[in-house]
Amino acid sequence: MQSSFTKPYCYRYLCIVSTNGRQETEESAIIGLDIKDGKVSIGLVLPIWQDMVIHLGGDGGFRVVTKEVEKLFKPISVQALWAAFQAVNKSCQIARENSYFAKGLNHSWIGYYISLPSSDHFQMQDWQQLDEADSLNKQPDPPIYLTDDATEEE
Repeated sequence: MQSSFTKPYCYRYLCIVSTNGRQETEESAIIGLDIKDGKVSIGLVLPIWQDMVIHLGGDGGFRVVTKEVEKLFKPISVQALWAAFQAVNKSCQIARENSYFAKGLNHSWIGYYISLPSSDHFQMQDWQQLDEADSLNKQPDPPIYLTDDATEEE
């Protein structure tokens, strides 16, 4: 899925990579790829654990949320959004069924993707800006109540 966060000289793709792991069950990860000047680099490696939840956003994107991170992805089309949402949702269901957690025997294969060339500093910052984990800890703004009564200032 191509991301709408791309820059004119850089293309950004989100891939869902799945394989059979040590337990002969399907394991998946979200891999963020950056393509710049014809070279591919890895900007994000996010294993899909049992605690990952996916939500559709009202802005044409979707969020994946775990205990540690919250990432927002905005595909370039509704078709890409729906395909990515379904793929990640299916992978989340499999992770829950197989009780995949961070310190388990699963997902040892993601070390390969981590060892590949990383994206440059600026591209990595862009991937990190997709992390909105701080928003989970913020108190929501108090509600604004609308009334028909005019104040003295009005």
